[in-house]
Order: sequence, then C-alpha cells, then structure tokens
Amino acid sequence: MRKPHQAEWTNKAIDTYDDVITYPYQIWGFSVAQKLIDQIDEIIILIEQNPTMYPAVPGFQQIRKAHISANISLYYRIKVETVELLYFWNNRRNPADNPFGQT
Repeated sequence: MRKPHQAEWTNKAIDTYDDVITYPYQIWGFSVAQKLIDQIDEIIILIEQNPTMYPAVPGFQQIRKAHISANISLYYRIKVETVELLYFWNNRRNPADNPFGQT
C-alpha cells in the first residue's frame, strides 16, 4: 500500500479554516461547528490517502478542489510527499473574488 501524503497547512488555509468554522459556531452553536470540523477532517484524511481523488481546477492544473459541503470547498496542491492545503472557500461568496476563478 502506498504511503499517504501528509497534509501541510498554509497560513491562508489556517486563516480561512477559522473563518468557515467560526460562522456556523456563532449562528448555530458548537454541535454544528463540530460536525463541519469532522467533515473537514474526514476529507483531509481521504486527500492524504488519495490526493488525485478530486478534480483539478480548470486553468490551474496543479490545484485541486474538494467539496466539503454545499457551502465549503477546499483548494489544495499535490507535492512530492505532502498535500499543501491552500485555503477554504465559502461557496456563497462572490465567485469573482476566488483566486482560482469561478470554479
């Protein structure tokens, strides 16, 4: 069996993770925020085990996009031994603000 890639968090990923977790915590409370945290953790584990499971972003072939939920996506890049988590995106935001375009 192939050795999993280790997730490597960028500062932007940490900041945007905090943003996407804080909102549901403030609006709906701990249990909803914890459910989202668990979903994110599960997706990151899957990405570490199989980095190519999510599609590349059109026009950015080294960048991949994982859908965490209907409202949250995770952008990441596959490196030799790691998976670089780039940032979390709230899909309700204006797509024109997304650095990787309207994906």
